[in-house]
Amino acid sequence: MKIKFYHFQTKNTGDLMCAPYHYFDFPGEQVHNHIRSKDLGECDAAIFGGGAVVGTMFNTGIAAQHRARVKVGWGIGSTKWGAHKRMAFQMPRGLDLLGCRDWPNPDYVPCVSCMHELFDRSYEPTREAVLFINADGAISKRVGASAAKGVPCLTNHSPIEKIIPWLGSGEVVLTNSYHGAYWAQLLGRKVILVNPYSSKFFNTRYAMPFVRDGQDWKERVKEATIVPGFLEESRSLNQNFYRRTMELIDG
Repeated sequence: MKIKFYHFQTKNTGDLMCAPYHYFDFPGEQVHNHIRSKDLGECDAAIFGGGAVVGTMFNTGIAAQHRARVKVGWGIGSTKWGAHKRMAFQMPRGLDLLGCRDWPNPDYVPCVSCMHELFDRSYEPTREAVLFINADGAISKRVGASAAKGVPCLTNHSPIEKIIPWLGSGEVVLTNSYHGAYWAQLLGRKVILVNPYSSKFFNTRYAMPFVRDGQDWKERVKEATIVPGFLEESRSLNQNFYRRTMELIDG
Protein backbone atom coordinates (compact mmCIF):
# COMPACT_ATOMS: atom_id res chain seq x y z
CA MET A 1 0.00 0.00 0.00
CA LYS A 2 1.22 3.49 -0.88
CA ILE A 3 -0.05 6.69 0.75
CA LYS A 4 0.97 10.19 -0.29
CA PHE A 5 0.67 13.18 2.05
CA TYR A 6 0.51 16.75 0.74
CA HIS A 7 0.99 19.86 2.87
CA PHE A 8 3.08 23.02 2.98
CA GLN A 9 6.74 22.30 3.69
CA THR A 10 8.22 25.60 4.82
CA LYS A 11 10.25 27.02 7.71
CA ASN A 12 6.98 27.77 9.47
CA THR A 13 6.68 25.24 12.29
CA GLY A 14 2.89 25.45 12.22
CA ASP A 15 2.83 24.26 8.60
CA LEU A 16 5.34 21.52 9.30
CA MET A 17 3.44 20.09 12.27
CA CYS A 18 -0.05 19.97 10.75
CA ALA A 19 0.38 16.73 8.78
CA PRO A 20 -1.41 13.64 10.20
CA TYR A 21 1.49 11.25 9.57
CA HIS A 22 3.24 12.81 12.58
CA TYR A 23 0.58 11.49 14.95
CA PHE A 24 -1.21 8.47 13.47
CA ASP A 25 -0.09 5.13 12.07
CA PHE A 26 -0.66 4.50 8.38
CA PRO A 27 0.08 1.24 6.56
CA GLY A 28 2.64 0.64 3.85
CA GLU A 29 4.87 3.12 2.05
CA GLN A 30 4.55 6.82 2.80
CA VAL A 31 5.51 9.71 0.52
CA HIS A 32 5.58 13.24 2.00
CA ASN A 33 5.16 15.91 -0.67
CA HIS A 34 4.78 19.67 -0.83
CA ILE A 35 1.18 20.71 -1.56
CA ARG A 36 2.43 22.23 -4.83
CA SER A 37 4.11 18.99 -5.89
CA LYS A 38 3.71 17.83 -9.50
CA ASP A 39 4.00 14.19 -8.40
CA LEU A 40 0.44 12.96 -9.06
CA GLY A 41 1.29 9.31 -9.70
CA GLU A 42 -1.05 6.51 -8.71
CA CYS A 43 -1.32 5.49 -5.06
CA ASP A 44 -3.84 3.95 -2.69
CA ALA A 45 -4.56 7.21 -0.87
CA ALA A 46 -3.65 10.88 -1.11
CA ILE A 47 -4.11 12.90 2.09
CA PHE A 48 -4.05 16.69 1.79
CA GLY A 49 -3.39 18.96 4.76
CA GLY A 50 -3.58 20.37 7.15
CA GLY A 51 -3.11 24.07 6.87
CA ALA A 52 -4.67 26.81 4.77
CA VAL A 53 -4.27 24.82 1.56
CA VAL A 54 -7.69 25.28 -0.03
CA GLY A 55 -6.57 28.15 -2.28
CA THR A 56 -3.59 26.17 -3.52
CA MET A 57 -5.78 23.11 -4.11
CA PHE A 58 -8.17 25.18 -6.23
CA ASN A 59 -5.35 26.85 -8.16
CA THR A 60 -3.55 23.60 -8.92
CA GLY A 61 -6.58 21.29 -9.18
CA ILE A 62 -4.40 18.77 -7.36
CA ALA A 63 -7.19 16.74 -5.73
CA ALA A 64 -9.31 16.40 -8.87
CA GLN A 65 -6.31 15.47 -11.00
CA HIS A 66 -4.73 13.00 -8.61
CA ARG A 67 -4.97 9.31 -9.52
CA ALA A 68 -5.23 8.11 -5.94
CA ARG A 69 -7.94 5.57 -5.19
CA VAL A 70 -8.94 7.55 -2.07
CA LYS A 71 -8.54 11.31 -1.58
CA VAL A 72 -8.83 12.93 1.84
CA GLY A 73 -8.61 16.54 3.02
CA TRP A 74 -7.57 16.54 6.71
CA GLY A 75 -7.89 19.71 8.76
CA ILE A 76 -7.67 21.88 5.66
CA GLY A 77 -8.67 25.52 5.75
CA SER A 78 -9.11 28.57 3.59
CA THR A 79 -7.65 32.04 3.92
CA LYS A 80 -8.42 35.32 2.22
CA TRP A 81 -5.78 37.98 2.78
CA GLY A 82 -7.08 41.34 3.89
CA ALA A 83 -10.43 39.94 5.03
CA HIS A 84 -11.37 40.79 8.59
CA LYS A 85 -14.48 38.66 8.91
CA ARG A 86 -15.63 35.06 8.75
CA MET A 87 -15.63 33.66 5.19
CA ALA A 88 -17.66 30.73 3.87
CA PHE A 89 -15.67 27.56 3.14
CA GLN A 90 -15.70 26.27 -0.44
CA MET A 91 -14.89 22.56 -0.79
CA PRO A 92 -12.12 21.63 -3.23
CA ARG A 93 -13.21 19.30 -6.02
CA GLY A 94 -12.32 15.63 -6.07
CA LEU A 95 -12.21 14.71 -2.37
CA ASP A 96 -13.79 11.53 -1.02
CA LEU A 97 -13.60 12.69 2.60
CA LEU A 98 -13.27 16.20 4.02
CA GLY A 99 -12.18 17.44 7.42
CA CYS A 100 -12.26 21.25 7.53
CA ARG A 101 -10.62 23.38 10.22
CA ASP A 102 -12.86 26.37 9.38
CA TRP A 103 -15.88 27.00 11.62
CA PRO A 104 -18.80 26.67 11.25
CA ASN A 105 -18.73 23.59 9.07
CA PRO A 106 -20.53 20.23 9.35
CA ASP A 107 -17.21 18.52 8.57
CA TYR A 108 -15.25 20.48 11.21
CA VAL A 109 -11.91 18.84 12.09
CA PRO A 110 -9.33 21.12 13.75
CA CYS A 111 -5.61 20.98 13.04
CA VAL A 112 -4.17 17.56 13.85
CA SER A 113 -1.23 19.14 15.70
CA CYS A 114 -3.43 18.95 18.81
CA MET A 115 -2.30 15.31 19.00
CA HIS A 116 1.30 16.30 19.81
CA GLU A 117 2.57 14.81 23.06
CA LEU A 118 3.70 18.25 24.27
CA PHE A 119 0.07 19.04 25.05
CA ASP A 120 0.02 16.18 27.57
CA ARG A 121 2.29 18.22 29.85
CA SER A 122 1.30 21.04 32.18
CA TYR A 123 2.91 24.47 32.02
CA GLU A 124 2.86 26.98 34.83
CA PRO A 125 2.55 30.61 33.71
CA THR A 126 5.63 32.62 34.66
CA ARG A 127 4.91 35.79 32.65
CA GLU A 128 1.97 38.13 32.43
CA ALA A 129 2.09 37.87 28.63
CA VAL A 130 4.19 36.44 25.78
CA LEU A 131 4.30 37.38 22.12
CA PHE A 132 4.48 34.73 19.38
CA ILE A 133 4.88 35.93 15.82
CA ASN A 134 4.62 34.45 12.34
CA ALA A 135 7.81 33.10 10.78
CA ASP A 136 7.16 35.20 7.67
CA GLY A 137 9.04 38.45 8.24
CA ALA A 138 6.79 40.38 5.86
CA ILE A 139 3.79 39.41 7.97
CA SER A 140 5.42 40.00 11.30
CA LYS A 141 6.37 43.56 10.40
CA ARG A 142 2.66 44.16 10.98
CA VAL A 143 3.02 43.46 14.68
CA GLY A 144 2.71 46.94 16.11
CA ALA A 145 5.36 47.90 18.63
CA SER A 146 2.79 49.99 20.41
CA ALA A 147 0.42 47.03 20.75
CA ALA A 148 3.01 44.60 22.11
CA LYS A 149 5.69 46.88 23.52
CA GLY A 150 7.92 45.22 26.07
CA VAL A 151 6.35 41.77 25.72
CA PRO A 152 8.95 38.95 25.36
CA CYS A 153 8.83 37.42 21.88
CA LEU A 154 9.39 34.12 20.05
CA THR A 155 8.95 33.38 16.33
CA ASN A 156 7.37 30.47 14.47
CA HIS A 157 10.83 29.54 13.14
CA SER A 158 11.48 27.91 16.50
CA PRO A 159 11.06 24.15 17.04
CA ILE A 160 7.76 23.06 18.50
CA GLU A 161 9.60 21.71 21.56
CA LYS A 162 10.40 25.34 22.38
CA ILE A 163 7.15 26.90 21.16
CA ILE A 164 4.64 25.01 23.29
CA PRO A 165 6.40 25.66 26.64
CA TRP A 166 6.82 29.29 25.56
CA LEU A 167 3.10 29.70 24.94
CA GLY A 168 2.37 27.94 28.20
CA SER A 169 4.64 30.35 30.10
CA GLY A 170 2.28 33.29 29.52
CA GLU A 171 -1.00 34.00 31.23
CA VAL A 172 -1.93 35.81 28.01
CA VAL A 173 -0.63 35.02 24.52
CA LEU A 174 -0.37 37.82 21.94
CA THR A 175 0.08 36.49 18.41
CA ASN A 176 -0.30 37.04 14.67
CA SER A 177 0.19 33.32 14.02
CA TYR A 178 -2.79 31.05 13.34
CA HIS A 179 -1.13 28.08 14.98
CA GLY A 180 0.15 30.22 17.82
CA ALA A 181 -3.44 31.20 18.61
CA TYR A 182 -4.70 27.62 18.21
CA TRP A 183 -1.99 26.07 20.34
CA ALA A 184 -2.41 28.70 23.06
CA GLN A 185 -6.13 27.96 23.23
CA LEU A 186 -5.38 24.23 23.46
CA LEU A 187 -3.14 25.06 26.44
CA GLY A 188 -5.95 26.93 28.17
CA ARG A 189 -4.47 30.40 27.71
CA LYS A 190 -6.18 33.69 26.97
CA VAL A 191 -5.34 34.80 23.43
CA ILE A 192 -5.29 38.24 21.83
CA LEU A 193 -4.65 38.46 18.10
CA VAL A 194 -2.26 41.19 16.98
CA ASN A 195 -3.08 42.71 13.59
CA PRO A 196 -4.89 39.64 12.15
CA TYR A 197 -4.39 39.82 8.40
CA SER A 198 -6.73 37.23 6.85
CA SER A 199 -10.06 35.46 7.20
CA LYS A 200 -8.49 32.38 8.82
CA PHE A 201 -8.29 34.19 12.16
CA PHE A 202 -12.05 34.77 12.06
CA ASN A 203 -12.94 31.19 11.03
CA THR A 204 -11.65 29.67 14.26
CA ARG A 205 -13.85 27.49 16.47
CA TYR A 206 -13.68 30.01 19.32
CA ALA A 207 -13.36 33.72 18.60
CA MET A 208 -10.53 35.82 20.04
CA PRO A 209 -10.28 39.59 20.56
CA PHE A 210 -7.68 41.49 18.55
CA VAL A 211 -5.66 44.69 18.67
CA ARG A 212 -4.36 46.97 15.94
CA ASP A 213 -1.36 49.31 15.92
CA GLY A 214 -1.71 51.97 18.55
CA GLN A 215 -4.02 49.93 20.78
CA ASP A 216 -3.14 48.65 24.24
CA TRP A 217 -3.58 44.88 24.48
CA LYS A 218 -4.33 45.13 28.18
CA GLU A 219 -7.59 46.88 27.35
CA ARG A 220 -8.78 43.73 25.56
CA VAL A 221 -7.81 41.13 28.16
CA LYS A 222 -11.26 41.13 29.72
CA GLU A 223 -12.65 39.97 26.35
CA ALA A 224 -10.23 37.04 26.08
CA THR A 225 -11.58 33.79 27.47
CA ILE A 226 -10.15 30.39 28.35
CA VAL A 227 -11.78 27.55 26.39
CA PRO A 228 -12.32 24.58 28.73
CA GLY A 229 -12.06 21.15 27.13
CA PHE A 230 -10.79 22.44 23.79
CA LEU A 231 -7.84 20.02 23.71
CA GLU A 232 -10.05 17.02 24.42
CA GLU A 233 -12.62 18.16 21.86
CA SER A 234 -9.98 18.65 19.16
CA ARG A 235 -8.31 15.32 19.81
CA SER A 236 -11.59 13.43 19.78
CA LEU A 237 -12.54 14.91 16.40
CA ASN A 238 -9.15 13.96 14.94
CA GLN A 239 -9.26 10.44 16.35
CA ASN A 240 -12.69 9.94 14.83
CA PHE A 241 -11.50 11.33 11.51
CA TYR A 242 -8.55 8.92 11.53
CA ARG A 243 -11.00 6.01 11.93
CA ARG A 244 -13.10 7.28 9.03
CA THR A 245 -9.98 7.71 6.88
CA MET A 246 -8.75 4.20 7.59
CA GLU A 247 -12.17 2.74 6.82
CA LEU A 248 -11.96 4.34 3.38
CA ILE A 249 -8.39 3.22 2.79
CA ASP A 250 -9.09 -0.34 3.90
CA GLY A 251 -12.39 -0.55 2.05
